Amino acid sequence: MKSIEWCDETWNPVWGCLNDCPYCYARKIAKRFGKTEDERNFKPTWRDRGFNKRFKNTTKRVFVNSMSDVMYWAPEWWLRVLAKITRYPGIDFIFLTKGHTYPDFIYPPNVILGYTITRNGQAKNKVWAKDTRRLLNIEPILQPMGFYEALSCVPFYDWLIIGAETGNRKGKPAFHLSWIQAPIAVAVEHKVPVFLKDNIRVFLKDNIRPKYYLDIFRQEYPKSWRNP
Repeated sequence: MKSIEWCDETWNPVWGCLNDCPYCYARKIAKRFGKTEDERNFKPTWRDRGFNKRFKNTTKRVFVNSMSDVMYWAPEWWLRVLAKITRYPGIDFIFLTKGHTYPDFIYPPNVILGYTITRNGQAKNKVWAKDTRRLLNIEPILQPMGFYEALSCVPFYDWLIIGAETGNRKGKPAFHLSWIQAPIAVAVEHKVPVFLKDNIRVFLKDNIRPKYYLDIFRQEYPKSWRNP
């Protein structure tokens, strides 16, 4: 399974998504390694063998749905997953969606609910579940984010992750460090920890490092969370 820098493990009780994003790595993995027709076609599907995964004793953070978008999860899948999470209070479980809201459940305190956006305007009208920690995942960032856009969303989250698109997809936008100037500046101003994925590191060169970058490659976690 694809390595994700900001978590220790991935957990995928469900495979499948209907978003059909052109840059999606998960769909390619499913097509290659799926055991059933539904899995290979990336139809949202419950997987007992994924659900029964055991977590390592050293694990601090688990990304629950790297192979799905929870906006397509059935309610009973949610209930089974949340029930298991309560048995692991020492691990933070992170969810992501491109949808606009999460189900109206009472989430365990070790759950982090995140939204993924790739373009300006997508952060509008997101609805947060009550009393949950919030993550904004800008990945892959496909266009520059302006200061107005960043101010309208970044300060309301507890953590910001930014990643560039990888691979050689036809039509892939040419990422530039200036694209992330505004969200980083706003996050620093409002004390929101920033985690830049390793695929941004390759764009850094000492002779062009921008002033707003503050001369460090940021891979931060919120202080109130379990740090590495």
